[in-house]
Amino acid sequence: MFNPKKPYNDLPMLPVDSKFWDTPSILKAVIRAKKQLSKLDWLLHSLPNKEVLLKQFALIESVWSSLIENIDTSIETAFEAVYNNSFDPSSMSSEEKETLHYANALMKGYDFIRNRKFLSLNWIFDIWSEINPNSWRLRNIPNRIEKSNFLWLKETIYTPPSGMNSEWKDALDALLNNFERYFNNEDDTPTLIKAIMLHYQFEAIHPFLDGNGRTGRVLIILHLILHKELCYPALFLSNYINSNKATYYELLLNVTKKGKRSDFILFMLKWIEDQSKKTIDKIEKMMFFHNNLIKSVDKIMKEMRWDYRDVLIDLFSHNAYISLDEIRKKTWVSINTWTRLFKLLVENWIGKDEVWKRLVKRMKNEKLLKVFNS
Repeated sequence: MFNPKKPYNDLPMLPVDSKFWDTPSILKAVIRAKKQLSKLDWLLHSLPNKEVLLKQFALIESVWSSLIENIDTSIETAFEAVYNNSFDPSSMSSEEKETLHYANALMKGYDFIRNRKFLSLNWIFDIWSEINPNSWRLRNIPNRIEKSNFLWLKETIYTPPSGMNSEWKDALDALLNNFERYFNNEDDTPTLIKAIMLHYQFEAIHPFLDGNGRTGRVLIILHLILHKELCYPALFLSNYINSNKATYYELLLNVTKKGKRSDFILFMLKWIEDQSKKTIDKIEKMMFFHNNLIKSVDKIMKEMRWDYRDVLIDLFSHNAYISLDEIRKKTWVSINTWTRLFKLLVENWIGKDEVWKRLVKRMKNEKLLKVFNS
């Protein structure tokens, strides 16, 4: 019998019995989710320069993920932190650093999958270490999950595995090795179902003292990429959780308490379906932005009568803040030409004089930020 105050050492190993997912309602939801995810994947594959266009998607996801952990930040603040970090890393707040750590972890995991076609436990630990620098790897003590009730008193709602399981094996070690095998192996279970059950399993194992939620949200995206459901980490789980936080945590806990896997699976399949649609919309807006950027830069190049087209397109296609000194250095033009170039950029692209930050000498790419915030 489940006891929230005792380590859940008998957490079932993967795979999950098909009776929990092989139902008409779930299989129909799988088809709907896979249809939208396939559209997103096709769109990502069709982008001729997706590494440039999508360079900052990891940062957007990191903002939403940080909000789940009550790390107060915004997309604009995060992009400003990236800009400031290039000049003075010590100027970043702890919240901004944590946000950037998540973005780095997501891209690090993506590189593991892309280059090695496999994800080992050690690499999962590396991803977690990117999120939590200078922390212990695995917990060696019980880690109770608590919530505050209406009197602001703490109530234990779950205690993750710790110590020996019923077979007298190290519970944490056995579960993590099972997780690694299931993460990488192929079987007859639909990939979307596997990704969802892996997400639950990692949150239930809760192997670290901190950063389990953020690491788990990275892993579900990496699993979809590893098994060729998605070619790039451009799907936002955290945004959906933020909008449905109470429901998400209730369904997650009910898998453990009541064995209600089906409800959690349906909820997560709805996430994949909805967020695939929203990501497609964001990418289409990004493409529209990029096409207009090219037109504006081409017009400027025609007036300037010299060609730094690729430099300007690269700078403005994925940077929310651009140092004017960076523009000057990359174009190697005289101060008079540089001043004229800035004037044309404002008139033809940015469009507002107030975005010129005279004290810090930068430009604010408001049109791109509008796309990111949409």
